Amino acid sequence: MKYDRSFFDRGLERKNTNCEKWDGLRGFPPDTVPLGVADMDFAVAEEVTQAVTERAAHPNYGYTFQSDAEKRAAADFWHRRHGTDFTAEETVLLPCVITGQKTCVQLFSEPGERIAVLSPVYGPFFSSVTLNGREVAECPVTQGADGVWRMDYDRIEAAFREGARMLLLCNPHNPLSRCWKRDELEQLLALAHRWGVTVVSDEIHADFVYGPDEFVSVQSFEAYREDCVSLFAASKTFNIAGLQIAHAAAYDRKKREAIRRRLIENGAVCGNIFAVRAESAAFEYGDAWLDGVTAYLTGNRNLLLKTAKELMPKAKVSPISATYLAWFDLTDYNIPCDRMQEAFRKAGAAVVPGSVFGKGNENFVRVNFGCPEAQMLEGLERMAKALKEA
Repeated sequence: MKYDRSFFDRGLERKNTNCEKWDGLRGFPPDTVPLGVADMDFAVAEEVTQAVTERAAHPNYGYTFQSDAEKRAAADFWHRRHGTDFTAEETVLLPCVITGQKTCVQLFSEPGERIAVLSPVYGPFFSSVTLNGREVAECPVTQGADGVWRMDYDRIEAAFREGARMLLLCNPHNPLSRCWKRDELEQLLALAHRWGVTVVSDEIHADFVYGPDEFVSVQSFEAYREDCVSLFAASKTFNIAGLQIAHAAAYDRKKREAIRRRLIENGAVCGNIFAVRAESAAFEYGDAWLDGVTAYLTGNRNLLLKTAKELMPKAKVSPISATYLAWFDLTDYNIPCDRMQEAFRKAGAAVVPGSVFGKGNENFVRVNFGCPEAQMLEGLERMAKALKEA
């Protein structure tokens, strides 16, 4: 299969498949262009479809387990693509990355304790803390004159000083489209080490980083990696989120075994048959598809930045060094949040309101450009129309 521009331009029909992104819209016009939920509107790699289809053809779906080769596939992929050196034995299977977050919150903090998060951030970072009886210690990032968002180390250290013993990190960062650089992460991890803080890093967007930037895992720092747990999955990378499979990587044996025991206690002991097969096929044979989709997304990113500037001149789009998500600052339109969201709804442009990512972000929206170019452009045109008419 040739995973070229024509493959990704083709897109696919996702309506009437119980698709959250397309079928889960409520109150929107039937022809709405969804640029919200963070999955991609592309067919998965042929190798993944083949693996699932072949397993489905066997007429028995009884209890299953991961083979040794399937266990190695994830660690081998991360070694190949990101230069990490953790082994399959140093990973733990999860249903999803958010399950990993919640499990770590339960294990590495106590009820009532504070957990630091860099905000704005993906909503489940907050709920993973609050649903488990902990308190969020928000450490807002700051935006420079160049538009780039950066960590506020003074605020982070203040949270540690005030009792936070755990930090949930989004690396790369959603929704800020930000790839944290090696020196930034090193300074953060040194700070956490000094205060005895466990860093749990959600690295689910690791494979979508645009040159010249490069993804750096917290596991890359030998001096600090025993303080860390990395959470990763094939779900974003290969567009298989509905299959529900992910991993936690931890060099520290006590942390790793604690996660494993807690998952066993909660009955999460293996991925389903199709998830295990699909993930293994993706990690072993999906490089060509991933290279193709990354090249396509690079073009979409560049076109989005150009088109947004032309159609929505008052909008400020954060520099996009990672993810297929764009963070739009619409403050200069001076439109109340509720009225703006209603205008987007009427125009049939489904985007994610900034309020989902924490307080104070009501004038922002997140836009997903992981879709065929024509779909993205139609969505941007509808956004521009809504802002003019609001």
